Amino acid sequence: MSPEIQNKLTDFSKHIVAHGYYKDAVDQILKSIHTTAARREPASTLLTGPSGVGKSTACKYVMQKIGAKQEIETEWGIVQTVPAFYCGLPAGTTLKSLTISMLAQLGCNQLNGDATTLLYRLMTLLKTCKTQVILLDEFDHLLAKGAEKTKILVCNWVKTLMNETLIPVVLAGMPECQSIVDEHPQLARRYPFRANLRPLEFASNDSQSDYLKTLKSLGAQINRIGAFSDSIYLTDQTISARIYAATGGNMNSLRQLLHEAFSLALTRNIGVFSEQDLANSYGCQILEGSLIKHGNPFTMAPQEIRSIISRSVR
Repeated sequence: MSPEIQNKLTDFSKHIVAHGYYKDAVDQILKSIHTTAARREPASTLLTGPSGVGKSTACKYVMQKIGAKQEIETEWGIVQTVPAFYCGLPAGTTLKSLTISMLAQLGCNQLNGDATTLLYRLMTLLKTCKTQVILLDEFDHLLAKGAEKTKILVCNWVKTLMNETLIPVVLAGMPECQSIVDEHPQLARRYPFRANLRPLEFASNDSQSDYLKTLKSLGAQINRIGAFSDSIYLTDQTISARIYAATGGNMNSLRQLLHEAFSLALTRNIGVFSEQDLANSYGCQILEGSLIKHGNPFTMAPQEIRSIISRSVR
């Protein structure tokens, strides 16, 4: 792949569509920041949803709105400020490894000590960095596994972090995280704000629907970046239905489908973005949330696609 095509694909991947679910999630997180600061008491946000609906994207969108890291000069020297701190939790994360990872991301070199020492060091550094919000993504890797004793330790760790820093700790994870948080009243009351991201709902002719507005926005970016002389309209009733059948409204799958199709069109280099690019994209990968059990939605009859979608929304 040429550097020029790679740059165009990277440009496309950076485009975020702030549809209704995203806006609600971002508004809830911003509200938790303002409420915590005003009340001087932790009031954070729990962000849940199945895989691929955009929880990580919503967290990163918040980071863009709040501002990036920067260095400021104080009477004590140069200090790095981190207005929004984001940390994704890989599978197998423990409380100690999470604390160490957070310290390292904040530039701390002192990573030795017991759990209590490390947590105190982290809380001190977060205050020094003037952090306004902490976003812990894929928190189910830590919260939703293990014995009840482990879950209590995790809940207490989060509660202590918020209580001592007065920084809201946004937890983003799978839907089961909500019941685990709610089973621990002392933590649950610190999460008055809830946001649930879910797959986009299908709409074939409502131009104001989140689904069609998302397709319109992504399609506009493809045409802007690709500068195609001939291009399909993603919002066309037949094509939008085929795309929905291919992805089930899963945002990650939708972007995956379009990314590969865009790549194929750019590589062909004849100035055309076609439905065949979508068909080839679907045919070379497995998309989470797809409503199709067999075949390719971009080669099926329109009435068959409508029937498949109709059965899925019952």
